[in-house]
Amino acid sequence: MKVLFSLLFFFLWLVPSIVYAETIKVTEGEDLQAIIDAAEPGDEIQLAKGVYTGPFVIRESIILQGEKGAKIVGTGEGFVLKVTADDVTVEGLMIEKSGSQNAGISVAGNRVHIKGNTIGDVFNGVEVKEAYAPIIEKNSISSYTDDRHKGFGIYLIDSPHAQVRGNYLSQLQDGVYVSFSNLCQVTGNFIRKARYGVHTMDSTVW
Repeated sequence: MKVLFSLLFFFLWLVPSIVYAETIKVTEGEDLQAIIDAAEPGDEIQLAKGVYTGPFVIRESIILQGEKGAKIVGTGEGFVLKVTADDVTVEGLMIEKSGSQNAGISVAGNRVHIKGNTIGDVFNGVEVKEAYAPIIEKNSISSYTDDRHKGFGIYLIDSPHAQVRGNYLSQLQDGVYVSFSNLCQVTGNFIRKARYGVHTMDSTVW
């Protein structure tokens, strides 16, 4: 009997604790950065319609999703939203007002999914640096509408196996700039009012 209980205890010790992801609803005026910092991997943070003043940083593998009319606005200095964790999803947000040499969304985590966002009044729309296998799809991205120097819609730097598909890119220097990033798929994007549609440097793209 003692052997049976010992085996049962050992088995239970081996089984990891079950962790259930939470859905966290946020309204305008709440401390969004504190809520992001408190979230556990797998949690989904849903932003209600309203304006959320950044910048914000995501350091865990979460989903950040906006209802229609949810907008993240920067200060006009630096990035608006930065992702440093792996396996993050950012979806359905309006993102505006980066610094003059910065991105609306800056990505440094692997396998990050940027989907269905509207990004404008920024230098670069989405900038991915030294990250593996990002997916950037179905976003609408534009740079400044005035005469300021414009950046890139999607900028990949040393980020192999990226998928860039189905994005609408306008009012930019280059629609998609792929630099030192191999085995990237760039397909089905609509690009207008840009110097180059897709610009590559030391990269393999199809």
